[in-house]
Amino acid sequence: MVKFVDFEKECIEHMDIDYMPLNDIVRAVSGFYHRPTEDEFLTALSYLIRLIEKHHLKVIEGPEMKVTEKKIENLLDWIKQKWYLGQYDDINYGIWFEK
Repeated sequence: MVKFVDFEKECIEHMDIDYMPLNDIVRAVSGFYHRPTEDEFLTALSYLIRLIEKHHLKVIEGPEMKVTEKKIENLLDWIKQKWYLGQYDDINYGIWFEK
C-alpha cells in the first residue's frame, strides 16, 4: 500500500504544475494500470482529507471549474455514494484540486 508521504509528494508536485483531477488522486494510490479496488479508493479518500487539511487545497468542480461551496465531508460522502452506485466514471474528471 502507498504511504501517505509518497502520496502527498506525488500530488503536491502535480499541483505545483496544474490542477489535479480526482481520478489522478485515486491513481496515486491504486496505480495507473487497473481500476482501483474499494480499499484503494477509500484509502485515497482518507489521504485526500489529510492532504486538503494540511495544504488548504481548493476543491473545484464541474465544467465551470468553480470552487465548491460544499463542505469537504459532504463532498467526500457524495463521491463515495457515486462510487458505490457505480457512477465514479461520471465524476472522476469533474472534481479537481489546486494549492
